[in-house]
Amino acid sequence: MFIINCPTCEAQQLVTNKNIESVHRTSEGMVGYVRCPGGHTVLHQFAMAYPKPKPPAAVLALREAQAIEAAGQVEDEAVTAELHLAS
Repeated sequence: MFIINCPTCEAQQLVTNKNIESVHRTSEGMVGYVRCPGGHTVLHQFAMAYPKPKPPAAVLALREAQAIEAAGQVEDEAVTAELHLAS
């Protein structure tokens, strides 16, 4: 069960999987055409209802450390190239 916003009924409606008419993968995430209890077809964005969870803090810290390390390597390579060109 999940909730959709039906603009025709001007209300939130609780629906089940049986109300799903079709589901599609798009660049914006999963979307589907869902029929509300009043019989109206509504375009529902599942990604908005179920946002992708944030990674754990340890993963974020590791990514940040890798980015800093990669930036340092790029700077070191640039300095080495400048020294090589100067000589």
